[in-house]
Amino acid sequence: MSTTTAFDRRGFLIKLFFGVGLGIPALCWVSVLLGATRETYPHDYVAVSGVLFSVYAPLLAFLNNKGERRTMYQKLVQFAWLWFFANTGYQVMWELPWVILKPTLMYGGVTETAKWLWPWWAYGVADTRYLMHHDLSLSISVMDGSIALLEVFTCYLYLKGYRIKAAWLAMILCACLSWGQFYFYVGEFYNGFANIEDGWFGLWMKYGLLNIPWCVYPFATTLGFIWFLAVSYKKKGVEEYLANNQQLPEFEQSFIGESNMCMTVDNDGNETVPPANDAAIRKWMAIMLATPFIFLIVDLIIWWTVHAPGLPIGE
Repeated sequence: MSTTTAFDRRGFLIKLFFGVGLGIPALCWVSVLLGATRETYPHDYVAVSGVLFSVYAPLLAFLNNKGERRTMYQKLVQFAWLWFFANTGYQVMWELPWVILKPTLMYGGVTETAKWLWPWWAYGVADTRYLMHHDLSLSISVMDGSIALLEVFTCYLYLKGYRIKAAWLAMILCACLSWGQFYFYVGEFYNGFANIEDGWFGLWMKYGLLNIPWCVYPFATTLGFIWFLAVSYKKKGVEEYLANNQQLPEFEQSFIGESNMCMTVDNDGNETVPPANDAAIRKWMAIMLATPFIFLIVDLIIWWTVHAPGLPIGE
């Protein structure tokens, strides 16, 4: 007797949306490198339209498959992780290179002809703050770029089964991203959209639809991570209570121990709790948390010793 597996419509659509969000801009960039211009076709409009699929793909977490009945907890937690993974990709592939290339992008007069800088021009031709010296965009982008590697570390921890540790870090990082992007986005409302160009598409699509999720998603993802941590701790507390013959265990021994930072969970839900004083865990935690500060210090040193002397700063 053969059994058939139900079609995972949600999983398929999520993969499709992320694939379109990555593939369409990549193909547009290749076409620009091969000589395509806006006269050939509106490559930046096509690319941004493709990116929108990946930006809104996490919302598919709230879609049930046929016959499926998931709780709001399951939907919100999946949404939270999907958005965090997607945002990590954006930070690594767009924000981090912008930070590294900022002297050229801010002072180099970048145009469509700068083919290797096309991804940043494609958005900056609408939101011109990315192609000029603008204090707010500079500070927020440097913050985003500096935590990009920490986001990658967090994704690695998730894949290795350190779900609780990954959730804590993701929740903190989402808080960092939400306030910065909110200031960056809403600031233009008070400025009369003076820095937004490229017609209706630049205002409504590039600046509007492409940025709104960063003002809303982080709050929903933070709620999802809080809910995930609450459920995880309650479950672990009940297990410890029953394992100790219904006697309360000793608390307040150590942060890493009581927060179960070292606990791993495999794909089948099996948990493993290594010693809280695991030297390797402490070492990796220290390196991860120091990464943004190291990046920022190195970037500032390079900026003031290499780039700043030749730039029109203060003129």
